[in-house]
Amino acid sequence: MDDFDENQQMHIYNQFTLEEMEDIIEWVDQHPNYKFTTIKHRFRKVKFPNYISRFREYIKENGTRLKKLDKIKQFMWDEFYIKGTIEKEVVHDTDLERFAIQKARELNWDNFQVSESFITTFKKEKKTSSRRYNKLITRVSSTRNACSLEDAQTWIKNQKSLISKYSPNQILNSDHCSFQKEYISPRTLSFTGERTTEVAVKKKNNVTHSYTM
Repeated sequence: MDDFDENQQMHIYNQFTLEEMEDIIEWVDQHPNYKFTTIKHRFRKVKFPNYISRFREYIKENGTRLKKLDKIKQFMWDEFYIKGTIEKEVVHDTDLERFAIQKARELNWDNFQVSESFITTFKKEKKTSSRRYNKLITRVSSTRNACSLEDAQTWIKNQKSLISKYSPNQILNSDHCSFQKEYISPRTLSFTGERTTEVAVKKKNNVTHSYTM
C-alpha cells in the first residue's frame, strides 16, 4: 500500500463511523445501477469510488469485531449478575477481566486484551461501582471448591520436595500461624446507589473468628 492509499485510508476511518459506512453500503446495494456521481451527490463525504470497497472491507472486519465485543460484554454482565446479585459472591474488577477473557477465548479472539478503560466503561454502562458491603447473609450451599484431605496431603508432599532444595538457613519457620476461618474482601462490585449491599458467607462467625495452627 503506497503513501497515498494509507493517507486515504486514514481519512476514511477518521471521517466515517461504522454506522455511516453501513448506511452508505446499504443504500448502494439497494441501487446497484446508480453511477458514482449519483452516490457522491447523495453522500458528499464520499470522494472516490474506491471508498465503497474500503467501506465493505472495514464493515466485514470491524462489524464482526463489534459483534464479538457485544457477546463479551453480555457474558460479563450475565456472570456478574449471577455471582454478585443472585449468589451474593464478592466480585472485583479482576473477575470482570477474567469473564471477558474467557468469552473472548470461546470466540477464538486469542489476541483480545482487557484494558483498564474497557473495565471502567463497562462499569459505567452498567452503573456499578466498588462498594463496602453492609450486610452479611448465610449461604445455604457453597459454590466454592473445598479443599479435600487428599489435596492437603498432596500440598504437603509438594512442599517437602520443594523445601529439600534449600538449606535450613534459607527457610523461615513459623510455629504458629493464625488463619481466618472464612475470608471475605471488605469491598465488592455492586449497583451504584443501592442502600444494602449483601455478601454471602457459610457462617457469619467464620468471618470474625480465626484458628491457630
